[in-house]
Amino acid sequence: MDEQGYVIFLQKNKKPLGVIQRYTAGVRHFETYLAEHGKTLEEASPDDIRQGSGDFLALAMYYEYLGNERLCAAAHAAFSAKNYATLKLSVFMGILPETIHKLKAFGIITAEQMLSAGRTPTGRAALARETDISIEEILELVKLSDQARIGGHKRVRARLYHDAGLDTLDKIAALEPEEVCRKLDEYIRQSGFNGIPPTPREAANSVRMARYLPRMVEY
Repeated sequence: MDEQGYVIFLQKNKKPLGVIQRYTAGVRHFETYLAEHGKTLEEASPDDIRQGSGDFLALAMYYEYLGNERLCAAAHAAFSAKNYATLKLSVFMGILPETIHKLKAFGIITAEQMLSAGRTPTGRAALARETDISIEEILELVKLSDQARIGGHKRVRARLYHDAGLDTLDKIAALEPEEVCRKLDEYIRQSGFNGIPPTPREAANSVRMARYLPRMVEY
């Protein structure tokens, strides 16, 4: 572990001393785990990250420091996954309470359940028939649920990306972070959307995760 370089990187990103100490300890812990399996930090895989450390943010920033986009995205995804299973559909901005109530009657309460039930066109059509919810609403919720796998894309941010036309992982992944910031800023100014555009760092993380997250939805 290049601890000195990592500490300097964290300092440049304005991390307080307590966070720096926690993050360096987290990376050292993961390094020990990898060594027990005959690997180095540079040789780790996304599976190693998911299985070997609880401090995923520490690893995300370390691999960002190393310039390893794939493992940085894997660490962010592992961090987001901890809360994704309990993320309720009611969190999403702009969804009608009636729609939430109808889905709840069919046992669909969370984003994870929504994504599982509506990931295919056939599944979405069947769900629309069974719940008496329009196919457009079903697809909207599937897209929001899929997008919520990106760290920070929950209530307002998920709605902003969706309504600005960046409503699938592929559309987000196709842009550079600067283009994302520009597109969302333009949408906010033109529409009066009640929110702020992401910072360049936030946009970079969204693009990175969109590029590396496994595709789950069929369109």
